[in-house]
Amino acid sequence: MRKFAIVATVLFAVSCKGGSTPAGTYSLDKAAMDKAMDEKIATLPADKKDAAKFGKELVKLMDIKMTLNEGGKGEMATTMPSLKEGEKAQTKTDALTWEKKDETVTISDGKKPISCTFKSDKLTCGDAEMTMVFVKS
Repeated sequence: MRKFAIVATVLFAVSCKGGSTPAGTYSLDKAAMDKAMDEKIATLPADKKDAAKFGKELVKLMDIKMTLNEGGKGEMATTMPSLKEGEKAQTKTDALTWEKKDETVTISDGKKPISCTFKSDKLTCGDAEMTMVFVKS
């Protein structure tokens, strides 16, 4: 009985702080992206705003899911609607690797690593040019 109490206490403590691992499945937080893109668009020169607004509308139509598996592997599936009438949306899946140090998670698709901050089941990834927010689903 004592062993059960110790195990239960440890599991309860881990679940209360949300876990210390970013492993899990995440979805793009479209509301956060919309807000971030509005803020970015507001700082752009007038001749660049229309293209940025078009990009913002595309993000609203996209579906991005990212799965980070224990052991540092994962995948990202991006579903993009077709811009041609009658064509189906296309899904592209890329393999990922990831590693965590403190609150920083570095994710790479083998080309360019991206740095993310992991807090409360949320990954905020990117740089000054583009920030993406993913929430654990």
